[in-house]
Amino acid sequence: MSNISGKKPTRSDLITYAKREGLDCKCEGYKNFISDVEQNASQVNDEIIKPLEDLIIYAGLMLMKSIEGFMAADPSQEAQRALANLDDAIV
Repeated sequence: MSNISGKKPTRSDLITYAKREGLDCKCEGYKNFISDVEQNASQVNDEIIKPLEDLIIYAGLMLMKSIEGFMAADPSQEAQRALANLDDAIV
């Protein structure tokens, strides 16, 4: 789990966002919304953020493997060194 998706938003984070968006933080509807967010943060992470995180990591891995193919075609010493570093990063 990354630091981004693993971080539960604090009440202060939500209030800061609401004020920036011009929402009234003292109304009852907003207070109920904050309570719902606090109670469901881990569920949202498991259902929405984690699968997106996995997809982005997979796309990055596929990109690195594609780059590896291009670098393997370059016989220069610098390209071979970079290719070895890329191999280490992929594994």
